Amino acid sequence: MRKSREERLAEKKAKLKAVQAKRNENRKTMHASAKYFESQLRSALKNCGLTNMQIANFSGLDHSTVISFLKGRNRAIQMKSAFALMTAAGYKLTIEKISPKNDVYRSERRLPPPPIED
Repeated sequence: MRKSREERLAEKKAKLKAVQAKRNENRKTMHASAKYFESQLRSALKNCGLTNMQIANFSGLDHSTVISFLKGRNRAIQMKSAFALMTAAGYKLTIEKISPKNDVYRSERRLPPPPIED
């Protein structure tokens, strides 16, 4: 039996809501990951044995930028700045490909595109 237009539209809306809910969940996970990264970077900078002024000089960033980041006021640090701060603290960030069997976020990245409305 063929479904009515309203039933098909309701199914599409339900699928779209499910996809959007999953994406929102992923955004929360990404935000938590970014917060964790920032806290680890702050910890590394505080424990590296350098003063704030030395960190600023070695990283090439303004002293005020370094202080605002260390105090948690700078919420959106750029990757370029993060790399400079890590290097100044004596760390490096490596990017490695994760094998599919160990990739816990693989299914979340493979979300289907949202349905196109009629």
